[in-house]
Amino acid sequence: PNTCGGGGSANVCGCTKTTCAAQGKNCGSISDACGGTLNCGTCSAPDVCSGGVCTCVPTTCAAQGKSCGTISNGCGGTLNCGTCSAPNTCVNGTCSCVPNTNPCPSNQCAGTASDGCGGQVQCSASCGLQGQCPCAGGQCAGNYCSCKPPPCF
Repeated sequence: PNTCGGGGSANVCGCTKTTCAAQGKNCGSISDACGGTLNCGTCSAPDVCSGGVCTCVPTTCAAQGKSCGTISNGCGGTLNCGTCSAPNTCVNGTCSCVPNTNPCPSNQCAGTASDGCGGQVQCSASCGLQGQCPCAGGQCAGNYCSCKPPPCF
């Protein structure tokens, strides 16, 4: 727009250029209202320039490689990425099966037991006096301790 003194000289008509701030813009290029352009700057990540204004675009669980739990959305909020189905548990945003390291019954002296995640754990309960049987002479039979009944002589 032409105004008196707008070109920088008193009593001379000229064009008064606008500013980024006057237009509410903080990024990109806009018209200066006098046939030129103004560079209003750039945005810092994770913001993007949209219509001359820096705007935060929230991330997604998929973009962060997360399938469970709660994570930051990158814009000051949080995202719920879901939960895991049993036997899986959420470990650092990923559903993972955490194996049971001691799945054997207390009297199983041989064989294996499932760790709950598709693996097997070797069982090795002690059947003797210091183990499952109150008397010396307990034996492992059929993968389980077989104890002599008390009284122990």
